Amino acid sequence: MPQVVRKDVDNLNAELTVTIEKKDYESKFVEELKKYRQQASMKGFRKGKTPMSVLKKMYGNSVLSNIVYDILNNELDTFLKEEKIAILGQPIPSEDTPEVSIDVKSMDDMVFKFDLGLAPDLEIKGFNKNKKFTRYVPTVSDEKVQGDIDNALKQLGDRETITEDIQETDSLKVSVKELDGKKVKEEGISSQFTVLVDKLTKKAKKQMLTKKAGDAFKVNIFDLEDGLEESQVKKYFLNIEDENAEVGKDFELTVDEVTRVTPMEFNEDFFNKYFGENVVADEKEATEKFKEPVLNHYKNHSEALLFRDFQDHLMGKNEMELPEVFLRRWLLMSNEELTEEQLDGEFDAFKENLKWDIIKGKIVKENDIQITSEEIVANAQGKIMGYFGGTPLPPDMMKDMTDRMLNDQNSLRQIQEEVISNKLYDVLETKFSYNEKEVTTDKMDDIIEKAREKAQK
Repeated sequence: MPQVVRKDVDNLNAELTVTIEKKDYESKFVEELKKYRQQASMKGFRKGKTPMSVLKKMYGNSVLSNIVYDILNNELDTFLKEEKIAILGQPIPSEDTPEVSIDVKSMDDMVFKFDLGLAPDLEIKGFNKNKKFTRYVPTVSDEKVQGDIDNALKQLGDRETITEDIQETDSLKVSVKELDGKKVKEEGISSQFTVLVDKLTKKAKKQMLTKKAGDAFKVNIFDLEDGLEESQVKKYFLNIEDENAEVGKDFELTVDEVTRVTPMEFNEDFFNKYFGENVVADEKEATEKFKEPVLNHYKNHSEALLFRDFQDHLMGKNEMELPEVFLRRWLLMSNEELTEEQLDGEFDAFKENLKWDIIKGKIVKENDIQITSEEIVANAQGKIMGYFGGTPLPPDMMKDMTDRMLNDQNSLRQIQEEVISNKLYDVLETKFSYNEKEVTTDKMDDIIEKAREKAQK
């Protein structure tokens, strides 16, 4: 039977020596060759009658290698589980491991040495009911809710093509052609796109409101829609992906089509079309329905900000050392495309993420946080409904989309992490106290943006 011996180098590093004797693999090797013999169909021999010496010569080393490494991996996995060794990354061959020759001509005992990076033994510190965090309580203004209602009324309103003067609420399909002086440039840039009049810059809007469908006039393409960066104008208006491409500012713009929407009335007919038959009864319920997703959106951001504060606090209270030399070797060995230079630039961020994973894992284990398949499905279906604006989907369609999402391993892992994080948040929330602070959604947007900028530094 193979032997595994552990030697601790220090608190964060250990070595495992795995000895596989000839008797551990020889019989398995013979059995595997016999299986090959039963299936082999080689010229000059009847099926199943190929001499073992021939098979050994042709397939022996490959078969032996597979058997030895299967035994080796099984012994490592079993030892780590039975000894309950918490490791970081995966075992990697020691730099002084003996050279092993896997050759059927010289089958003998084999010795393998591996380095382990050990997870630090951590006792979580920092939980304190006297520690107070700020919990933002978002408030949604009537104006913001009304804005969403107005957009929905337009979305389901009647559309008509207009030939008279353009109004501020109109949507325009326009064509643009690059100018060279006063003339259209030969082989210059041309494009067609849609803009909303109320999104234009003050200067462009004033000019547009004097026009109608079919009119053509000169514009500064980079001063057409308010709030767009030069790169966005190139990409979305001119279909140019290269941010550094040289583009003149002067274009001839032609108004190809003017579309005007007559919004629906905020009444039962609209409620049934937007929410479904008999889902809401009156204006008050409908207004609350519009308010609810906005409030939930900002509540989720508020919880995310609070979770980040928990994380920063616990990271500060639980300093730890890591087996950095081992981790660097493991990262380089497990990713052949990673260079030393790249690793130097990314290693600090990797360490911080790993430290939080260790803290998180310890809290999850101590609080017996587990997730169920029902919770995973519920999370996936919540995401899917979000894609459709919260509108309920037919059961068959929901099942099909849920199955596809959960069959994607990346999506499944992300959902599992979210469910665990949500449960972890619930646990952490009980460990501290809070000062609640009401903020408007506009103020929340500013707070969220500052948090993003901080995270990117």
